[in-house]
Amino acid sequence: MPKPPWKNAWYVTKLNYVVDAWAAPCEAPWYIIVETMGPAALKALITFATFGWDDVFRGYVRPKQLRRTGKMKKPFRIKGVPIYFPEIGEWIGKRLPWARRFQAIVYRSGSVTMWRIDSVLQRGLFYWLVADIAVDFFFNWTSQLYATEWCKFSDLGRVSHTNEQTEIIGAVSEWRDFNVMGVDYAVPPIFFGVHHWITYEHPCMLGAAGVFHDWMPLGGDVQMRIRRVSDDVIVGLGEKLHWEIGFEVTPAVYARVKVPGHYIVEYWCSTPTGLCRVHDRVAFGQEHFLEFSGNP
Repeated sequence: MPKPPWKNAWYVTKLNYVVDAWAAPCEAPWYIIVETMGPAALKALITFATFGWDDVFRGYVRPKQLRRTGKMKKPFRIKGVPIYFPEIGEWIGKRLPWARRFQAIVYRSGSVTMWRIDSVLQRGLFYWLVADIAVDFFFNWTSQLYATEWCKFSDLGRVSHTNEQTEIIGAVSEWRDFNVMGVDYAVPPIFFGVHHWITYEHPCMLGAAGVFHDWMPLGGDVQMRIRRVSDDVIVGLGEKLHWEIGFEVTPAVYARVKVPGHYIVEYWCSTPTGLCRVHDRVAFGQEHFLEFSGNP
């Protein structure tokens, strides 16, 4: 996710940040979107409504002879609807007491030309102000929205695999791969392939679980672990569980990993029959945007 630039950065930099941010996913609910938009909209409204005394004076003394008697200039339209941007300072100035007396003064051609140049410049500056307020509004709104937990987690890699089918597996006193085939979702840059994860830059939370019981109701022991393949380091070791005759257990294992690489999930199972059944398997991974201490 792009990081917001300096608050007083050039407006093009802010606009690029808004475009890049909205290209990233954000699963925030509608009320969070509205709530984060409120402060930005209020600030934009206050900025738009603020005017200077020079604008009031300009509207107070602007001569009426500047108004064209020919064809009126067409207003800006969006889908046929006229859009007017009122210049509040001038709008107030031309409605002050005695303003008509000053506006009725007739100027020579040179002074009229200067007034016309001033009108064009003021109109250009006004539309520049409108564009700047719009960019600041979207920048402030986007910065607050994408600072929420919903947007932070929406842009993070995550993966989930589940398998509800029952499978008979060998139950011997050695570690074996814990296979989970069904894909629920997979958002890079974290991946899971059958029995192992692939992580990249950011810290991740990895986990797996399943329901175990003996092929025949005689009881047994089971345990799960997560191992980093590159240097054979155990980063997560689940509790060793024992199930009684006719019962089943749900061992689980999780690990917080900071080192990118391959991580494999394994199980160890021991039963009198040498076989056990497993179903409702799940394996998941989630990138974490915060640094944390703990397992390597």
